[in-house]
Amino acid sequence: MASSFSVLFQTLVILSVFSLSAYGCDYKLVHPASAIPVGNEVPVITTAAGCMVEVVFETGELIVLPDVDMLTMEIRPPGAQVRLESMNQWVFDEQPTADGVSVNFRAVFAWKPALADAKFYDGLRMDLASCTDPIVFSIQVVKCRYCVNERDSLHSIAADFNTHWTQIWSSNIDILTSPDTLRTGDEIALGNVYHTQVSSALCSLVLFVMHARSNL
Repeated sequence: MASSFSVLFQTLVILSVFSLSAYGCDYKLVHPASAIPVGNEVPVITTAAGCMVEVVFETGELIVLPDVDMLTMEIRPPGAQVRLESMNQWVFDEQPTADGVSVNFRAVFAWKPALADAKFYDGLRMDLASCTDPIVFSIQVVKCRYCVNERDSLHSIAADFNTHWTQIWSSNIDILTSPDTLRTGDEIALGNVYHTQVSSALCSLVLFVMHARSNL
């Protein structure tokens, strides 16, 4: 009888750990530094097609429980990945006990958007199993800009975006002193910027810039 009571007590303790492990958590955006908000505003990260963007939040101490997916993101942009990085000596190869392990984490969102992904992604959320409050942030993928990747050239970029290399060069003369100065990581414009007038219509702009409507 005493043995049965002991097992029951241990079971109740384990269940209480599982039920009490979810609580409001404090998150702190640490990267990119330029997007760190003032006060409680939702951070907005600005990027461009071809840029590898990593959004990193540091968490407070969380309870890691066995057989629980600690970080999830049900709705995410195409190709985006999320991961947890431990800030303690504890590593993921170690199996936590039923009582859990207290660990400080970095929650990382990683993504390289394509040109077709250029828009505003409002209220993206990552959920941590130990927390009732999600990590919330937004991403602005700007149009008509591109991050140079390894083995890119003005010719290959122009071919990918249906334009001529001289068009890209002339649009970035401030950072590309010659066609051979293209460097990995440079964020470049894919064409000249045209500031519309009050009465401008898209059909008239298509004729003016001589580009397909889908490229504007």
